[in-house]
Amino acid sequence: MRHSEEDSNKSFTGIEEEIQLLLKVVLQHKSDKAEQGIDCESVKSKYCNPKDIFLERYPRNVDDQHIYHEDLSIFTKLRRFIIKEGRLITKERRLITKERILITKERILITKERSLITKERRLIKKERSLITKARRLITKERSLISKERSLITMERRLVTKERRLVFKVKELRRQFKVALGL
Repeated sequence: MRHSEEDSNKSFTGIEEEIQLLLKVVLQHKSDKAEQGIDCESVKSKYCNPKDIFLERYPRNVDDQHIYHEDLSIFTKLRRFIIKEGRLITKERRLITKERILITKERILITKERSLITKERRLIKKERSLITKARRLITKERSLISKERSLITMERRLVTKERRLVFKVKELRRQFKVALGL
């Protein structure tokens, strides 16, 4: 349904007055609820009560042609706006919750990563310790090999001396047999 230009102009007549009256009603409703110790935002009928109060205070007058007497489109628009705003706030809260969950998951991953890094460092430290022990064992093994070579060299010298002595003993026996005439 389309409105004519005349209808549009009519609908804008008295809007400022209408908004001021509406604000008065809403503020009065809020202060009444506050005096009763009730949070106005938590009341389910927070949109309907101001409308009813508005209609009580400013009853329909046949002579008065203001839009708030003819139709309460400002209430509808306000209600839609507040509902839309509420939905946006809900979406924003959900996004914030999701973001918090992601941040928590990221923190958990960072903690796990740090734990893995700590374990890796411990393993590296153990590996270095094992490498140091292996190097010490290699050094000891080289020392033992060197000593073994030294002993082999000494054994060879002794074998050579023994052979010389055996040869000299044989030579002396031969000379002794020759000297004895045997």
